[in-house]
Amino acid sequence: MNVSTPGKSTVLEPQHAGAGVSDVSGVSGVSAADQVAHIAAPIGADAAAVALRRGPIGALTLSVIAVSLLLLGWILFYFLLFLGRGPVG
Repeated sequence: MNVSTPGKSTVLEPQHAGAGVSDVSGVSGVSAADQVAHIAAPIGADAAAVALRRGPIGALTLSVIAVSLLLLGWILFYFLLFLGRGPVG
C-alpha cells in the first residue's frame, strides 16, 4: 500500500497475521488495464447513444420478474395459509 503525503511517498509492507492468512507480498499490484491490449477501443458519441437508447432493459426485466414472484408468493401465503386457518381467537 502506498501512503502519499505532499512531497513524500511511503510504501508500507503487509503485516503477517499468522496461520491461515495468505501471503500477498509477492503480488505486483499491476492492473489488467495497465496493458493497452486489455482496454476497449473508444467509441463515438453516436455509438454510445445507440447503445444506451433502450437503457438497462435486462436489469429492469429481471427486477420485474423477481418482484412479481415475491408478490405472488405473499398472496399465495395469505390466501392459502393464513385465511385457510380461519380467524384467531
